[in-house]
Amino acid sequence: MQLITQYPLWFIIFCFALGALYAWLLYRKSNFKNEEGNGMLLKILWAMRFLTVSILAFLLLSPLLKYVSSTVEKPVIILALDNSQSVAANKDSAFYRNEFSKNWDKLAENLSKDYKVKKLYIGGNTNEEQALQFDRKKTNLSALFDFLNAGYAETNIGAVVIASDGIYNRGTNPIYKKLQFDAPVYTVGLGDTTIRKDVKLKAVNTNSIAYLDNEFPMAVETEAMACKGQTVTVTVSENGKTLFAKPLSIDNESFFSETSFSILADKPGTRHFIVSVSGVEGEATKLNNRKDVFVEVIDGREKIMVAYSGPHPDVAAIKDAIGQNKNYEVQSADIRTINIAALNDFSLVIFYQVPSRSASDLTLINQLKTKRIPVLNIIGTQSFVEQLGKISVAGNIMRHQNRWNDAQAKINPAFNAFTVSEELTSAFNSWPPLRVPYGTYSQNDVMEVLVYQKIGNIDTKQPLIGFMQEEGLKSGWIYGEGLWKWRLSEYEENENHDATNELLSKIVQYLTVKDDKRKFRVIPLKTTFDEDESVQFTAEIYNNNYELVNDRDVRMSIKNEEGKEFTYNFSRSGKSYSLNTGSLAAGSYSYTAKVAGGTNEEVQKGLFTVAPLQLELLDTRADHGILRQLAKQHNGSYFNVASMQSIEDAIKKNESIKPVSYPETQLKDLVSMKWVFVLLVLLLSAEWLIRKREGGY
Repeated sequence: MQLITQYPLWFIIFCFALGALYAWLLYRKSNFKNEEGNGMLLKILWAMRFLTVSILAFLLLSPLLKYVSSTVEKPVIILALDNSQSVAANKDSAFYRNEFSKNWDKLAENLSKDYKVKKLYIGGNTNEEQALQFDRKKTNLSALFDFLNAGYAETNIGAVVIASDGIYNRGTNPIYKKLQFDAPVYTVGLGDTTIRKDVKLKAVNTNSIAYLDNEFPMAVETEAMACKGQTVTVTVSENGKTLFAKPLSIDNESFFSETSFSILADKPGTRHFIVSVSGVEGEATKLNNRKDVFVEVIDGREKIMVAYSGPHPDVAAIKDAIGQNKNYEVQSADIRTINIAALNDFSLVIFYQVPSRSASDLTLINQLKTKRIPVLNIIGTQSFVEQLGKISVAGNIMRHQNRWNDAQAKINPAFNAFTVSEELTSAFNSWPPLRVPYGTYSQNDVMEVLVYQKIGNIDTKQPLIGFMQEEGLKSGWIYGEGLWKWRLSEYEENENHDATNELLSKIVQYLTVKDDKRKFRVIPLKTTFDEDESVQFTAEIYNNNYELVNDRDVRMSIKNEEGKEFTYNFSRSGKSYSLNTGSLAAGSYSYTAKVAGGTNEEVQKGLFTVAPLQLELLDTRADHGILRQLAKQHNGSYFNVASMQSIEDAIKKNESIKPVSYPETQLKDLVSMKWVFVLLVLLLSAEWLIRKREGGY
């Protein structure tokens, strides 16, 4: 314990001096004497007043008592359990649901005597609040490492125990993930590694979007293990009607076949196809013999032109990303070869690093304005930046010495022109920077900014991607080059391009959509949801001046295929509304949204589908090789399910798993301590009583 003050401690001398002076002034003319007449009583009174005044003066120095103690933190043992369907999708299903569950709880109980135990559950993501039911429809083992690095990097982690069958169908291979703390990883192999008789649909490959009166391809991949000599039939049906059927003869123990055919998109809307393969007697499971496939048939495609001033990898990246959406037909051409008349049928023109130094570029751009065709402008190092202001006020950039900056994307949370998924929002933070003009931007007052520029560690208010309207015509602006790096970075991280595809697809959709004059709008987050996804909607109400308002209630009823109806109320979100229904069972749904007290114009109807997830049933053969490698990489050990309780001994014998002591400092204000107040009251009371008795008052 240590006494400290906000002033130098030698100021205490002045406190004592003040106490002595006050006591002397008070009692210098007093003649209190005890019965022996030796003046001791006066000295006692003088001392009491001296102490009282000295203590009060000392309290003015704001004294604090400093306590230093040690806090011992037990090692944390992470018990991460694979809660997915594939673990129990075998002959030992009853064991995992009953006996294994008890053994897992027993391991946690035994470890909790000496360590702090944290249970985690693995599925499509990792969380702490799940019941052990082996019902998760996805497995993302790499997400466990992300979860631990984000939430436990500064914790005294003693060990990580992962119990899994080693099968993952989301995320990346976990062996490429690293922990940001030094702790051994012990793994427990669950599931069944034996080869069992099984016929399954490995995949159904088709377009998610088809166009009316066109044929679209469908390819069905069938696998069979230990079924040589059997015959099965691949069937495709819709509404109980068989559209395609083909028998397959299984001619070896490890059989694979791809069956290709075409289906006519003869009616618009969402088509629901059931693809199945007949089973064989004695196969391990028939749950992987069927797949539900949804195809949206639409009428018409939007044509997009990418006009560039010179070749660049961004052009190919843009075409590839937009082309993933079958609603769009993407073409590209050198701007010097484009005839303005040829653009009449296009819904959007993307100018890449245009205008260049060529005067003809500006001529084409100005001609395009008269055709009322929306434009997406992408600026790069070959752009004639000084000429951009002649195209639009969005191009006004006051250059600084013709220099360029590297700018990362920083999401604008206030952006509401269209919705952005959490995955895309997160991706912006990790993507490499774009090359942008260095200068002063003056567009914020007229532009809806999707993402701002982040220069180094500085968040700026300069736009990186934004949108505006001039004379009723929409335009978009991307103020940097290097979009191909975004796609490359995303693929390295996730082995897909989902986020960049979403970004460019939504930009194109926003710029090409016709102005909506409805005063009540309902927008589903997507038209097809996975059955483990939350079904989400946004809604908007506009007044007569087309200003967003949310002073009325919005309700929605959702009806499934059996005619059962569910009702929901939208929640207010900013100036609009939002609804999250949670996950729904697989099937087709219709919805009707109404504004309370509204007219006939304030009713919106639509359709959406929930697709069943069968990822966990496609491959149920456990892969313990991954678990062995994880344990080896992180200085741990692999255990089979029968020896799982031995993990407790392994952890206790590991000398690196030990408590950590942290010094903890506490400061207590002396003024707030009750005993100081009691002492002052006692001193003053005793002095008063003595003086009262001796006739001093």
